[in-house]
Amino acid sequence: MAFRQTMTRFLKVAWSSTAISASLLTSIPSLALFAPIGLIASSPAQAAEPGHESIVSFEDAPAGSFKSLDTALGKWSTESGAATVDARHAKSGDQCLHITGGDKSSVVLELSKPVAPESELSFWAERWTKRAPFSFRIEQDLGDGWREIYNGDGAIRVGRAFLSEVHIPLQDRGIKRLRFSVTSPAETGVLIDDVSIGLPQPQKIVAIEQVPFVLPALVGTRRSALAKVRVETQGRLRPISLSELQATLTGTTSLDNMFGIELLHSVGANSQLANSKQLVTVDSPKSTSQVVELKLSPDAPPLAEGVNYFWIACSLHPDANVDHRVGADCTELRFSNGQTVDLKPITSAQRIGVAVRQGGDDGAHTYRIPGLATTNRGTLIGVYDVRRRGGGDLPGDIDVGMSRSTDGGRTWQPMQIIMDMGSDPAWRYDGIGDPAVLVDRETGTIWVAATWSHGNRSWHGSGPGLKPEETGQLMLVRSDDEGQTWSQPINITAQVKRPEWCFLLQGPGKGITMRDGTLVFAAQYQDPPSGNRLPHSTIIYSKDHGKTWRAGNGAYDDTTEAQVVEVEPGVLMLNCRYNRKAARVVMTTKDLGQTWQKHSTSERALIEPGACMASLIDIGREGEKLSVDNWLLFSNPDSVRGRHHLTIKASPDRGETWPKQHRLLLDEGISGGYSCMALIDSRTVGILYEGSQAHMTFLRIPLSELTKNREQRPKTSGPAVPKGQGETTTPETANRPPQADPNALHLPRIFGHHMVLQADAPIPVWGRAKPGQTVEITLGDKSMSAVANAHGEWQLRLAARPANATPDTLRVRAGSDSMEFHDVLIGEVWVCAGQSNMEWPLAKSDDGAAELRNADHPAIRLYHCTPAARGGGGAWTPQQLRRMTPEAFFEANWQAASADAAGQFSAVAWHFGRTLHRDLKVPIGLISLAVGGSPAEAWIPAESLDGNDSLRELIEGNWLDNPRLGDFCRTRGEENLLPAIQSGDDVLSDTMGPNHPFKPGFLWSAGVEPLIPFGIRGAIWYQGESNAESVARVRDHSQLFPLLVTQWRQRWGQGDFPFLYVQLPALNRPEWPAFREGQRRLLSELEQLGMAITIDTGHPTNVHPTGKRPVGERLARWALGTTYANADRPRVYSGPLFRRAERKGNAIEVTFDHAGAGLKAADGAALCHFEVCGTDGVFRAATARIVATNIVAVSSEGVTAPRDVRYAWQPYPVPAVNLVNDAGLPASPFTSAGDFTIESKP
Repeated sequence: MAFRQTMTRFLKVAWSSTAISASLLTSIPSLALFAPIGLIASSPAQAAEPGHESIVSFEDAPAGSFKSLDTALGKWSTESGAATVDARHAKSGDQCLHITGGDKSSVVLELSKPVAPESELSFWAERWTKRAPFSFRIEQDLGDGWREIYNGDGAIRVGRAFLSEVHIPLQDRGIKRLRFSVTSPAETGVLIDDVSIGLPQPQKIVAIEQVPFVLPALVGTRRSALAKVRVETQGRLRPISLSELQATLTGTTSLDNMFGIELLHSVGANSQLANSKQLVTVDSPKSTSQVVELKLSPDAPPLAEGVNYFWIACSLHPDANVDHRVGADCTELRFSNGQTVDLKPITSAQRIGVAVRQGGDDGAHTYRIPGLATTNRGTLIGVYDVRRRGGGDLPGDIDVGMSRSTDGGRTWQPMQIIMDMGSDPAWRYDGIGDPAVLVDRETGTIWVAATWSHGNRSWHGSGPGLKPEETGQLMLVRSDDEGQTWSQPINITAQVKRPEWCFLLQGPGKGITMRDGTLVFAAQYQDPPSGNRLPHSTIIYSKDHGKTWRAGNGAYDDTTEAQVVEVEPGVLMLNCRYNRKAARVVMTTKDLGQTWQKHSTSERALIEPGACMASLIDIGREGEKLSVDNWLLFSNPDSVRGRHHLTIKASPDRGETWPKQHRLLLDEGISGGYSCMALIDSRTVGILYEGSQAHMTFLRIPLSELTKNREQRPKTSGPAVPKGQGETTTPETANRPPQADPNALHLPRIFGHHMVLQADAPIPVWGRAKPGQTVEITLGDKSMSAVANAHGEWQLRLAARPANATPDTLRVRAGSDSMEFHDVLIGEVWVCAGQSNMEWPLAKSDDGAAELRNADHPAIRLYHCTPAARGGGGAWTPQQLRRMTPEAFFEANWQAASADAAGQFSAVAWHFGRTLHRDLKVPIGLISLAVGGSPAEAWIPAESLDGNDSLRELIEGNWLDNPRLGDFCRTRGEENLLPAIQSGDDVLSDTMGPNHPFKPGFLWSAGVEPLIPFGIRGAIWYQGESNAESVARVRDHSQLFPLLVTQWRQRWGQGDFPFLYVQLPALNRPEWPAFREGQRRLLSELEQLGMAITIDTGHPTNVHPTGKRPVGERLARWALGTTYANADRPRVYSGPLFRRAERKGNAIEVTFDHAGAGLKAADGAALCHFEVCGTDGVFRAATARIVATNIVAVSSEGVTAPRDVRYAWQPYPVPAVNLVNDAGLPASPFTSAGDFTIESKP
C-alpha cells in the first residue's frame, strides 16, 4: 500500500531524529497493526487491515468519468449527474473521487460484504467552492429504501488539502448500499478520498518528532514560538493525552528578554501557533539549562486522531534585545498511558524582532506594502498602507502611514499618517497607497511616492487621461527634518504619465539616489485600452533633486512591481514582478529607461510565488566604504507555490549569481510576502516585511550572516595522469585525475592500459613533469626522451610502427616518478563523435543481443567517454553539476571488447569497428565521444566561432538567451540547469553563460581538445538533429560543419584526415530534407569527406531509430573504399550521388556518381519520389526512368519546360525510396535548385 510505505518512511525519519524510550518502543505495536488510510481502489483481493473491511483510495482506477467502478468496498455507480476519478487531486496517492454536483449528482456504493456491527464509514473530503447552493448527504439502504445517516452541508470545508475528516457510525445490520449526493454550482461538488469501512481502533502513537522551524519572536505580540513537537496517532478509542512535557531554553540568549512559558496544542497537519489552544503556563526558569516542567491536569484534552502539534511559547518584554534569540529544546514527553519518550535535542533559536504594526492597531484593519529607508543621519523610515476598513487593495479607505526609529529599529515611535486624501464614500474613500520611500543622498530630503485612487481609479478602474477623475494619480510628499514633519501631497502625474496610458504608479518599496545624484523610483504603467492594458515595469526619475520628474519606457511586457539598483555607474538594474511565470524578470538600462536589455539571470535565477513584490538593495550604495561593495541583497518568499519562507538572498557579484550559502530564511510562515530592506549601519541590514506573526515585522540582520562563507569556486586541473599511475596501480588508479602537485609526472587520460596506438604514423606522447626534467619514454625496445619546458609541458613523437596485435608496454620515467601502460596494441584508431544516435548503445539496438553474445574481440579496444550528463530532460543532480567543467565532464578508460564493455558502447561505432576489423585484420581502437542532443557548435572552439563573421553571434551573451541557437538546446539547457540556478547551487559559468554540453565550444574543450594530438586515422560523425530544427539553423549548419572539420584537422596537426559522416535518415520533421541536401553538398567543399546515406532507414516519429548496423557498416564501407582502398576491396562504397542535371526536351536527365554496375529499383517497381519544377519553382510529381548505367530521365505532364529536379524531398518518404546501385546502396536525396532552404513546398 502506498500509505503503508509512506508511514514506514515517515517513522524511519521521525525515529532517526528522536530517541524513543524502551517503554514506548515496547508499547507501540508493529506497523502491521496500523489502521491505514487507504487501499488501492482496484485491488479488491488485497487483504484489509485488522478491524477494517476495506479501504479505497482510487489509485488504480482509470481517470475520468464513469458509470460504474469496481473497488475493494464494492461497486460504485453514478446514479444521477456526474462523477469522475480525478487525477489532479488526492489526500493520499494521486487520485480521488469527484462528485461534481450541479442540480444533484449521486453515486451509489453497492457493498461487496456485510458491514460488521459497530463499524464506521470514514473518509476525507474537500468542498470545491464556497458558492451556494451546497448540500452533501449520505444515505443507507437496508433493502427497504433510503434513510439519511449524514448531513455534511455545514461540515465539509473548502480548501485544497482535504481538510474535513468524516466518521459516520454504521449502527444497523444488513446495510446493502450507501448513496452519496451533492448539490452545488455546476462542475464543483465534493472531492472524496481514502474511504474505509471498519471497526474503530484503539488509539496508538505512531510517530513523534521535534520539528525545526523558523519564525521570528516579536516584541509586541502575545506569544512567540520556542519549540514544536509533532505527535501522530491512529485510532480514536480510548484516547491518549499528554501529561507532561519537559524542555530547556538552551536556544535562548538571555532570559531577561522573556517572561512566562506556555504549552499549547493544535490539531491538523497545517495547524499553526495562532490557532493553538493553551494548556498550561509556568514561570520562566532561572537558567537556560534548567528543566522546564510543563505538567498537564488529568482532564487535559486527548490527542486527536492524526497529527497533533505541541508548541512551547513565551512572551517577550517590551525592551527585549532585538539582536538576541530565544528558543527551547524539548527533552521528554509523558503520556496518560504511561508511555515516556526521550527526544533528541535540536537547535531551535528564533530571531527576536519587532511587531511594528498589527491588525487592529490604531483602529486599522490591515497594514500592508512596506517601504524602508535609512536617512543620512541614520533614522529608519518605514512606510506602509493603513487599510482602515478591510484588507483589500485600492480603491478603498487607505492612507499612507509612517513609523520612525532612531535607534536602528530597536524601538519605533508612534505611527504618523503622512498621506490622506480624504474619506468620502462617494469617491471610494479617496484611498492612497502602495508607498515607496527614497532618501536623496545629496540633500538629505526624504521622498515618499504613493498612488491616489480618486474613486475607482486604481489597477482596474484607471484609464487614459491625466485628471483624478480619469486615472490614478502619482503623488509625492517630502520631509526635510528626518521624517518628523511632511509636506502636503504633490501631484506629479502630468509630468510622468503619458495621457494614453491607463495607469502609472511607483514601485512600491523604495527608490535610490544614483552616483550622479539622479533620484530614481521603480514604477509601472499600463498600456492604453488598445494594448489590452498590458503592464510594464519602468522607472521615474528626477535629475534636479525632485523638482521635476520623467518616466522611462517599458522594460518588459506583463511586469509590474519592481525595485531598482545602480549596478555600475549609470547602469540601472530593474528587478520586476512577472505575471506570466514564477520567476523574476531582470532588466538593465544605460540611458535611464529609454532602452532596456535583458539580464542573464532574468526569468531564471530568482523565483517568486506566482507574482509578488520583492526588495533589492545594493549594499555598497546604501553605506559608505563597505568591504562588500559588490554585494546585492534580494528578499521575497523563496517559493513558487505560496507566500511563505521569506528569505534574503545575497549576490557577491552584483546579481550575476545568488549562491546557496548566501541565503537566509527569516520566516517560514504564510504571509502577505512583501518586504523592503535598508542598510542600518556597516554591519547590519534591516528588513520591514509582511510577516506570519505581525502585519509589519521588523528584523535586524547582521551582514556577516549573509556574506560569510565567501568561498571561491572550485578549481579543477586537467584530466592528466598522476604520479604513480603506472606499473604499481590498477587500471582505474592509472587513469585517476591528476594530483595537485604541479611537478608530478602525468599524462592525459587517453593514455592507459589496453589502448591502441595509431599504426604507420609517428606516435605522439605528451604530458607534464617538473620544469627542466628529462622524461624518457620506452615502447617495447625503443626509447626516446624529452625535456619539460618552463611550464612543465613536454611532448615527443615515437617512430611510426606497423600494425601489431602483440601486446606491448609503454613506460614513462621522469626522475623518481614512473608509470607503465600494459597491453598496448598498434592499429587503426578512429574518433566516433556526435549526438544521441552516435551515443545510442549497442545493447539497445535491433541486433544488439546477438552482437553481445559474440563481443569478445581482444584486438578491438573501446574508449567510451561517459559524460557527466546527457542531453535528456530533467534537473541535474549536484554530482552532475560538479562535473560540469571541461576537465571533469568526461570519464573514460580503455577496455578490450567484451559483452560488458560493448553493451553501453556506441552501436554505430561498434559496427563500424567490427567491419574494419573483419576486413583489415588489425587492431582497432574506437574512441566514442558523443553526447545526446549536442549541437555542432558545441564541438567547435569558441574562438573559431568568434573569428567567423557570420557565426560570431552564436557566442554572444548568455547562450541560454541566444535565439540564434534555436529553441531545443536552450529549452533543454534551462530544464537541466534552472532548478540549480534558482536554488543557488554552484553552477559553473563564464561570460557565455552556464556550462552545459549544448553550450557553444564546451564539448570541444571537454572532449576533443584533450585528445589532441593523440594519433588517429580519422573520425566518424553522426550529428545534425539538433541543428535541423529551423531554416535558420539549417543555413548555419552549412557553415558550422565545414568549420568544425577544418578546426579539428588544423588543431590535430595530422593533415586532412578522413572525416566520414551520416546523412540524416527519414523522419517526419519539416526541415530535414533541406538539412540532408546541405550535408550532400558539403561533400564537395573539403577533401577526404565521406557520407553514409541512410534515407532508407529511420522511423516516422522516433528520432532514435534502433537499426544501427547499416549505418556503421556504410561508414566502414566508405573508409574501406577510400582510406584503405586496394584492388581487393569493392569499388562501390557509396550510394548514388547526384552529379548533374541536364534538360533534354520536356525531361531532365540526372547523372549520378557511384552507380556501380548500374542503377536499379530496389523493389523492381517504378522509381518513386522524383519531382520537377518549371520557372514557377513549384515542384510536381514526376515519372523517372533509368536510361543508362548512371542516368535517370525525369519528366512530368504538368511541367513542359522543367528547370530543376529533386529526389526524395520529403521528411519521411512513403513508400520507401527505391533508387539504388548494384550494391543495393540507396541514392542520396538531392535537389538541383540553388537556394534549397527556401524552396516552395509541394
